[in-house]
Amino acid sequence: MRMNITDYMVGASDGDVGIRTAAPDDGKELDVSGDIECTSLNQTSDVRFKKNIVSLPDGQLDKIKMLRGVKYNLRNDLCFLKGRIVSPDTVIVVEDSIRMVKDSLGNDIEVVIKGSTYTPKFDYLNGSDGPQIGFIAQEVESIYPELVETNEHGYKSMGYSRLIPILVEGMKEQQAMIEDLEARLAALEK
Repeated sequence: MRMNITDYMVGASDGDVGIRTAAPDDGKELDVSGDIECTSLNQTSDVRFKKNIVSLPDGQLDKIKMLRGVKYNLRNDLCFLKGRIVSPDTVIVVEDSIRMVKDSLGNDIEVVIKGSTYTPKFDYLNGSDGPQIGFIAQEVESIYPELVETNEHGYKSMGYSRLIPILVEGMKEQQAMIEDLEARLAALEK
């Protein structure tokens, strides 16, 4: 894969890496604006790294039924500047002295003189143009707040893989109901 210098950025102070974003989200070691494809992705799950382990309580099936799966398209008309949504025609007025704009390697890109204006380079929400399937983080948060994170600008993301244990417990509850109904039916047929 070829990457241009403008395709990635390393956070100057903390080493965070952003791909196709001008500023990695604080607290995220890797912030990617776009699709990720890999042959394997493992998440640390060793019991030695965990504490306060308890089984999920019964009643997961009722909560699962409250989740609303949706089909949607990503908005590719949104512009981001330093992690915030802005209008694509945003112009910045520089009010303080001379400003040097530098790229991720520290090279000067342009000089902006006091009182002048410039149109910044924006990040766009990158991803597949086709239909997507998922959830609305704000809706999930009201049911399973542990699955949703909110960044410093108030934008929400969801840990989809963390939904798997919930679904497994819901399937177990459903299977227990099926087995109970099968036993009752068998008793009635005798």
